Order: sequence, then structure tokens, then C-alpha cells
Amino acid sequence: MSVMGRPTGMSEDELAVEASALRAAVAELADQVAKLATRSTVAELAQKTATRTRRFVVALTVLSALGIVLTGYLVWTNARISAVQQRTSNEVLCPLYEVFLRSYHPESQPPERLADYEASFVVIRRSYAVLECGRRS
Repeated sequence: MSVMGRPTGMSEDELAVEASALRAAVAELADQVAKLATRSTVAELAQKTATRTRRFVVALTVLSALGIVLTGYLVWTNARISAVQQRTSNEVLCPLYEVFLRSYHPESQPPERLADYEASFVVIRRSYAVLECGRRS
């Protein structure tokens, strides 16, 4: 039984020790509650996750669009380069190689230069064939 709210059989010193332990436990519990109150709630975490996800999707969309634009630019640039190469072949190189081929007269070469002359025309004929000059109009 207790007398005036005091448990029986405990001295004042024992009560002071128990009260001190109880105060320490209450203080620790209060600290833990304060920490929980300052932590993000599940809803806040979900909102942060959703915000990060939206940012990631926007960044991915922007980078994808940039990749598509760059790919389109490279295709366009490649087409321009191809057109310039085609025009150079048709209007410059093929007529030049035709002039070279029409100038082929091995009988006009001295015997000591005939091998070099023939080797040069092998290269000219091969280049003419690679450019497909005979098939161009």
C-alpha cells in the first residue's frame, strides 16, 4: 500500500533515484518523439519521390529530343556531303579521268618508261571504275 501517494517500504533516497530514472526515461522518450516529428512522413517522401521522378522524366525527354535533333542534323549533313561528292565526281573527276584515258598512247613512250606509264594507267582505270564514271550521264 501507499501512504500519501508514496509506495511503502521505499526510503526517500530510493524514491529520488527512481524519480531521477523516470525523468531520464521521459527525457529520452521526448527526444525520440521530437526526432520522429522532424522526420519526413510517408506522404512527404512520396511527394519527394514523385518530384524526382518527374524531373528524371523531363530530363530524359529533353535528352531524347536532343538526340533526335542531332540525328536529323547528321542525316541532313551527310546528305549534303554526299551530294557534293557526287557533283565533284560527275563534274570534275570523271571528265578529268576521261581526258587521261583518251591520252593513252603507249607507243609514244620510250621502252625504259613504258612500265611506269602502264602502272600509272592501271591506277587511272581503277579510279575511273571506282567512281563508276562509265555509268554516269
